[in-house]
Amino acid sequence: MKKTLLIWIFICSGVYMSGQNLKPSSIPGNVKATFTDIYPNSQPSVWSKYNGNFSAQFELNNKNMYMVINPAGEWVETRAQITRNDLPAATLTYLTANYGAENLKEMYKVTHAGGGVITYQVETGDQLLQFSTDGTFLKTEKASTALFSK
Repeated sequence: MKKTLLIWIFICSGVYMSGQNLKPSSIPGNVKATFTDIYPNSQPSVWSKYNGNFSAQFELNNKNMYMVINPAGEWVETRAQITRNDLPAATLTYLTANYGAENLKEMYKVTHAGGGVITYQVETGDQLLQFSTDGTFLKTEKASTALFSK
């Protein structure tokens, strides 16, 4: 019972501290409609704000997913959680040489609107590294600004 209570307190405090989770009733209809049009058989488990846009967290084919939709209801990007085996070989080589395999945390395949450009993002502690489809390093940003940071 004590353990359950402590877990519940921890979960509640994390939700309170994040402050970005939104009630489904506060999501504009056009944003919800875009999500439903693209993923008709899925339901978001969490809605949140991300860089002025709306983010829907959901599960698809046993993968953690995020869909980002702007306030006009336009799809911005979708992120699918992947494993290191799903990364391009050049990306994995770069990461292992520069960060060590044990420092790789969450990894995502990102499909962007406007042509479906795909990039890969890897969180390595306090950094979010971005790579092209062929594995070329693109840029780094603080992981705290990343969509999937907790």
